[in-house]
Amino acid sequence: MTMPEIHPQAVVAANAKLGEGVKIGAYAVVGEDVELGDGCVLHTHAMLTGPSKFGKNNAFYSFSAIGSDPQDYTFRGERTKKAAARLSWATTIFFWRIRTSGTIA
Repeated sequence: MTMPEIHPQAVVAANAKLGEGVKIGAYAVVGEDVELGDGCVLHTHAMLTGPSKFGKNNAFYSFSAIGSDPQDYTFRGERTKKAAARLSWATTIFFWRIRTSGTIA
């Protein structure tokens, strides 16, 4: 069992669930209600907010923002359903801002 590696300058919410071998870089943020599968990597300054769930071996690069408020004038701050990526992503995420009323599969 490989414990998560969390940089001392990273911020991880108390209720975040981290899989085996997760690596979290300096100044990265893992917010409330975030679940990261085994082997996920958050590079420096990456930010994940919940509710979100990600499968194993995902990589989030510097200055990516996942799960934050959308740039949509109809959004009024309502609680939304969990954004999820159930399978490993072969693509890398450099910048993606999403908050949705549905589920991403």
